[in-house]
Amino acid sequence: MATKVRYDWTLLRAGRFLLDGGGMFGIIPRSVWSRTIETDDRNRITLWHNALLLRGGGRTILIEAGTGDKLDAKMSEIFGLDGRTIEHAVQDAGVDPADVNTAVVSHLHFDHAG
Repeated sequence: MATKVRYDWTLLRAGRFLLDGGGMFGIIPRSVWSRTIETDDRNRITLWHNALLLRGGGRTILIEAGTGDKLDAKMSEIFGLDGRTIEHAVQDAGVDPADVNTAVVSHLHFDHAG
């Protein structure tokens, strides 16, 4: 019989980044999405790196890793990175990043895989 484990979870805000609004909304006209979404002078919209921290059964599991700190200065400027990493968010949740047993990344886009 399987043992059930209860996990406590914490939503982490691991920084923000900017992406082209047209690229994000595709065929939806700017006149529609710009009613509620603000852009900067380069038509970029603000998005947030969110991750989940699960704790239970003696495990600490991180789901998603944000952008990390490996992009060069040019790419960091293009994406408007604010310098905050998943490590900052984990520490803010009161957990030492070294205590994370498992990391799960949903896919390998730069904003998920660190």
